[in-house]
Amino acid sequence: MSRNAGQIVIAAVRWVDAVNAPSEVARLHAACAPVMTVERMGVFDKKGRLAETFVGIEQVTEWLQRLPEGIFFELSGAPEPAPKVGADVWQIRYLYRIPSLQFTNGGTWHLRLDAAGQVSWLRHDPDPLPDELAAGGQDRGGEPEHSHDDVH
Repeated sequence: MSRNAGQIVIAAVRWVDAVNAPSEVARLHAACAPVMTVERMGVFDKKGRLAETFVGIEQVTEWLQRLPEGIFFELSGAPEPAPKVGADVWQIRYLYRIPSLQFTNGGTWHLRLDAAGQVSWLRHDPDPLPDELAAGGQDRGGEPEHSHDDVH
């Protein structure tokens, strides 16, 4: 199904609303298809590789609740088709801020919508971290020793 940029922006704004309020699952339901998939690309030693996959609202909610406390996402670019990633896939840039750490970084979300205009697939791909944060860092997402101070 072919989409236009306006539909992608609406879906991305709903996604931002959901990730900025991870304990409010109703926002995630408004933004995402019930069987949506999130692929989290790695940071640190896993940069550029798939680190974790979350399927369904419950798993996505669990991932969002692992994000650092006080993290805030916003869109930072216009959506563009991403045919090299997949059919009907769009990409849009985002920024995230962690005010308590005085930290800002960005990344790209690749997304595909279902027939209802909800996100059915999303690849979360953060930009590389600054050298002072990345040096010797390990991507520990999903492991028991995962710390909420880890930057995603």
